[in-house]
Amino acid sequence: MDDLDADDRRGRQDGATARRPRDPRPARLGRERHAAGRRRPASLAASVAEVARALGYSTWNVVGHSLGGFVALELAAQEQVATQGVVLVSGSGAAVMDAVRRPWRGGLRLPGFAGMLLAMRLLATTRTAGRGFLRALCRMRLLRAAAAPLFAHPARIDRTVVDALADEIRPAAFVAAARAARAYDRERWRLITTRIISLRGRSDVFAGAHDGEAFARLIPMFVEHRIEDAGHFAHIERPDVVLSALRSIDRLRSRRRSRAATVAA
Repeated sequence: MDDLDADDRRGRQDGATARRPRDPRPARLGRERHAAGRRRPASLAASVAEVARALGYSTWNVVGHSLGGFVALELAAQEQVATQGVVLVSGSGAAVMDAVRRPWRGGLRLPGFAGMLLAMRLLATTRTAGRGFLRALCRMRLLRAAAAPLFAHPARIDRTVVDALADEIRPAAFVAAARAARAYDRERWRLITTRIISLRGRSDVFAGAHDGEAFARLIPMFVEHRIEDAGHFAHIERPDVVLSALRSIDRLRSRRRSRAATVAA
């Protein structure tokens, strides 16, 4: 997670619900202040909660993609009441942690992630040159081929998405996030009391065969859905499924409120 931007002038934002924010101006969690690439999931999750409350939110739903799933789950562990639900989109799990902790054994089991981590480490050593290399690949129309394993149907991906990857891929932040995942204690997920919906593309090269089972052993209200025509970026290839999961969490929250009102009455 490199930075967090939030802007809501209507009192409601996708993924969070609350009263009208006290300050409608954007809240920004910037690289300069928080150095997100060097922070642990625990401190990042606390920062997310701080910003949400500064905007006037008292409860929220969270979407965590890839390594950002660690932050989303940590937020659910820290903020058990405020976090109403979590949607993991290709959330990193046991297989990624094993690949980072045991590069030979884990890397062989998850070669897609191991190869990406190696590439990001090489690009991170040159920082500016690495970002320039990615933009050069984009200009030469080669980035689509390089990113093809991340999508179920790479030919269908709009050019603007590929162009955005050239700007948004941050090798140093990716390496730092992998380092944080290596040190993370998964036992903290036992503290989670809210619904966790995991969406995983059938062709996600960063997913382990038993990731869902590992999550379910630690999180009581965990459920996973496999998406046939999606890869690692299910929110791009199948945004309708992600929105459906968020609506499902909203419906569950509404039923809880209804039951609470009935008991109170």
